[in-house]
Amino acid sequence: MIRENHTIDKMKALLGLNTYEAKAYLAILKLGSASPLRISTVSGVPRGRIYDVLKSLELKGLVYRSGEAYQAVRPKEALSQIAYQVILEANTRHMEIMELAESLENTYGSRQQSGDQVRIIHGLVESLSLALALIKTCKNNVIFTVNKAIEKLEDVGDYINLLIEVLPEDTLIVVSSDKHPPREYVEKLLSKNIRLYSSPIAFLDMMIACDNVLIGLPSSTHTAVTVYVKHNDFAESLTKRILEHIETKKNARES
Repeated sequence: MIRENHTIDKMKALLGLNTYEAKAYLAILKLGSASPLRISTVSGVPRGRIYDVLKSLELKGLVYRSGEAYQAVRPKEALSQIAYQVILEANTRHMEIMELAESLENTYGSRQQSGDQVRIIHGLVESLSLALALIKTCKNNVIFTVNKAIEKLEDVGDYINLLIEVLPEDTLIVVSSDKHPPREYVEKLLSKNIRLYSSPIAFLDMMIACDNVLIGLPSSTHTAVTVYVKHNDFAESLTKRILEHIETKKNARES
């Protein structure tokens, strides 16, 4: 019963179903094909509501009517359609937000201060989305130092794959010498001509993109806490120090 309640909760959260819809859908999946009254009995949805609930599930593409009975569309087919709909809607919203950003920038951008900034970003998605945005605006000189993030790859793999997709060629990634990233990620990075180095200087999770610096910090209350620093001299100093270290290490290895 606990597992069933968990499934119902996930249906509500991911598919946008209400409680009656989730219970009726799960009952149809169990029964294979059944009449509305049978679905009502198994699901616990009141008879006075079952027809409206089934109509709603039909409109969502999760079930279909076969004679006097209702049957579920195969879950992989129905939910894949919903998943791709989410992607299409997200892409449309992304374009609309970017168009709004361009419009606001053209109208009001000249009135805004573009000087140095220091901000705290709370949350993994918020931190990674900021990193993606900064990479998009900085087409070169992108540097990462990676330490603790490697331990969380299993939890954030989808986000990291998206990040890898937008990395420009010749991005430099310095990995802590005591960490070993999974081979699948190493191969993806090398296939994009990303430069990988192992070094003890990678003691923080950090990204430098032009005059922007993101520094990941440990947190007991958030999945991620990131310090965002927009400061040209600071970014240049970090970049210079990292590149000097890489060059020194390279020369030492060749001598």
